[in-house]
Amino acid sequence: MADSFQKTPREIFLFILLLFILIFIYAVASFIRYLVDRTKLSKVLYQKYVRYLREFSVTQAERELIDALSVFLKTPEKKYLLFINQHTFNYCLNRLKRTSRVSNEVLLPLTKKLGFDIYNPFHLPRTTREIAQGKPAFLVLPGNQRIAGIIERQLKDSLVFLVKGKPAEPFLGSEATLYLHNALGVLSFPTLIQNVKENEIFLEHSDTVTSIQRRMYYRKNIRLPILIRQEGSTEKPLGSAIIDISAGGMSVANPQKKYNKGDDLRLFFHENTGQQFDISGEVLRVSRNREVLHIRFGHLIESIQDRIMGFINIEKQAEQDKG
Repeated sequence: MADSFQKTPREIFLFILLLFILIFIYAVASFIRYLVDRTKLSKVLYQKYVRYLREFSVTQAERELIDALSVFLKTPEKKYLLFINQHTFNYCLNRLKRTSRVSNEVLLPLTKKLGFDIYNPFHLPRTTREIAQGKPAFLVLPGNQRIAGIIERQLKDSLVFLVKGKPAEPFLGSEATLYLHNALGVLSFPTLIQNVKENEIFLEHSDTVTSIQRRMYYRKNIRLPILIRQEGSTEKPLGSAIIDISAGGMSVANPQKKYNKGDDLRLFFHENTGQQFDISGEVLRVSRNREVLHIRFGHLIESIQDRIMGFINIEKQAEQDKG
């Protein structure tokens, strides 16, 4: 009876060959399925692009400009975003301007059709005298004490920093470092504290600037409400919650497990947080049985980056105050 279970070399070879054939067929089928899905997605994205070409009556010259801008997208196939996302449009425009000349005869009519304003998020202040009034920033004092606030106003010999929250108590004449956000990263200026009046800190102007790379951004674990919907959709946004956030992205709860990797989303900061603005983002991955979305922010204009950075620093300052 034992002999009946014995396999000849030929039978073993045929079994292994069959196994390899099955594996090969499965691999080919998976690859074909991937190509089919990719083709379907490309077709959907292109249809969106064509729809917006018609909706905004885009000329041939304007279309060529849109195509040139799409080269700077993280996913060039998603160039339909250039019609509906001003942050993305401005980011790509400023990247294009660094390598090519952009005709205002084409650009201005196009931005008028889209209802966009033009910003330059790559301006690098060379001195504290060039920092705009109202810009969020934070001050680091000796002992690594952080104070969140905004640039209140410029004086001839001083930069006035308005503290958010409780009044600051820094030592006059002590050294400090002023940090603010730019599309190129985080900028820092060494300075001295000249005077303190209630919530105002008078800082000595500085002509020394250091650019810090984005990877040094602080990521904050928090739990705050947010609203989400598909980019370009008119549906009512779904309620969700932020799990953690940084200047480059965040993790949020996946409402009704609706969204998937690759989805483009519009994220609305809930009014209860005191932050009333919206940003775009792409789902890089999902985790925890599709309950959590890990989102990378789209190309943000400087003012929105400032608000995110200010939000993170205010939360961190609140932690320090409690401690």
